[in-house]
Amino acid sequence: MYDTQSPASIGQHADYKAIFNQRGNSYHKAMAEFPEARDQEFINIVRLAAPKQGRVICDAPSGGGYLQRYLPCDDYEVIALETAKAFYQHCKSNGKCRAVLTELDNIDLPDASVDCVISLAGLHHLPDRPAFFREANRILKTSGSCCVADVKAGTRTADFLNVFVDRWNSMGHKGDFFDSDAPKELESAGFKVVDHDLKNYHWHFQSIEDMCRYVTLLFGLDLAQPGDVLKGIENHLGYQIAGGACRMNWGLLFMKGIK
Repeated sequence: MYDTQSPASIGQHADYKAIFNQRGNSYHKAMAEFPEARDQEFINIVRLAAPKQGRVICDAPSGGGYLQRYLPCDDYEVIALETAKAFYQHCKSNGKCRAVLTELDNIDLPDASVDCVISLAGLHHLPDRPAFFREANRILKTSGSCCVADVKAGTRTADFLNVFVDRWNSMGHKGDFFDSDAPKELESAGFKVVDHDLKNYHWHFQSIEDMCRYVTLLFGLDLAQPGDVLKGIENHLGYQIAGGACRMNWGLLFMKGIK
């Protein structure tokens, strides 16, 4: 079982399930302590999806079920899909969504059963991303949408993850990021790509100390001291202090496909 393996035994080429069965609780702790840090990221993906009231939204992979609080109203059915048991347990405790423990290349949902699939910042760890897109197409109703946001190769975000996090996380980090042909991944699964945009924005914190703690927890930087984390942020991402708050640079590629 993944749950009993040490980080060293999992290695640097582990998939999403293995990684977050180890790191899921630390990640969730970061999101619980600083729930507004990534507001802009979630706002951007919900704005792109523009889900209509009363629709069924599939959040995959869902992490600890963080998307729900950013939806414009409560009139949605949200299905949180997870492969990692550590995250699934947190999703189950969130009464606002239905959690499903399933493989993402073989989703345990019926054909044409959801209106919108949203995937935020988890696809770069999947061992078979094309299979996920095919499954997303299968479970979507006609004219349903698949909205994804993830890291683009060659960006500062990609460098931070696959260089800095890879060095200071004992499990390493080898993300398979989107390249310039990213829209073709959706098209190959049967989608018409209607939006494709690299968005740069900020993660927000009250202090530099909060920023470093959040990044340490979120990315499982078990080998790093706060000074190492701050230096990594300075060298790879950059941040600004304004109005008594701290803003860390971040960016993801956002895409929307219609079935």
